[in-house]
Amino acid sequence: MTGKGYFGLLEMLIRESEKNLQKKLALLCKKAYKLSILCHVKASIVPFTTGKTNIFAWLSLTKANDIVNYYLDFPEKQRQHKLVEHEAYLQSIVNDREKDIRELEKMVVEKEMENIFNQLVGGRKRFDEFDVSDIKGL
Repeated sequence: MTGKGYFGLLEMLIRESEKNLQKKLALLCKKAYKLSILCHVKASIVPFTTGKTNIFAWLSLTKANDIVNYYLDFPEKQRQHKLVEHEAYLQSIVNDREKDIRELEKMVVEKEMENIFNQLVGGRKRFDEFDVSDIKGL
């Protein structure tokens, strides 16, 4: 391959790479926007390439700077406290859901016992027609 052909191919690969990077950045910015809306958090993206002087910042460079300064204004201890590991965050969500499930299961058992009691009192079922577990619940 000649020198001109090699550089032409190299330029084409660089353009494709930059186009791909721009698509990925647009997708990342869209996801950051959704995250900021859905989770009520401040988000900003500042990707940069070593050796290039132009800096892209989403939402804007001044807003990104404001967010970083807002974070840095907190005392060190409070900054560390605000950092939450993803696993710990997810575990807290799981714990909350498990608590909700236990409460719902308790409500279901209470409703079942109420239904059995009403069947017994209303004469729709006799006492010997119930299971032992149903009788224990009464």
